[in-house]
Amino acid sequence: MAAAHGQFGKLQFATEERQHLKELEDQILDVILVLGSTCDTILSLIENYRQFRQDPCVWEESDDGGYDAIDFAFQEKLRDVSSDRERRFERYTQS
Repeated sequence: MAAAHGQFGKLQFATEERQHLKELEDQILDVILVLGSTCDTILSLIENYRQFRQDPCVWEESDDGGYDAIDFAFQEKLRDVSSDRERRFERYTQS
């Protein structure tokens, strides 16, 4: 933003700054919303996958003693996204 001179310039600068801050706030809220939606999507995928696993016609028992890398990966991604969302929300509410 260009520096302005005089009283009008200060007012214009302050208005531009407020507008920029409002745009940043909107972007942060959008990111928080998207992360929440991503968590919901991951939870739906986990639920659908677990229902799929319960169907004996589709899924054979694994030899790994029940360890499921796909379920583990879903849980890991859910933790990552949830953690990122919480961290961003905390930063947003502290400012």
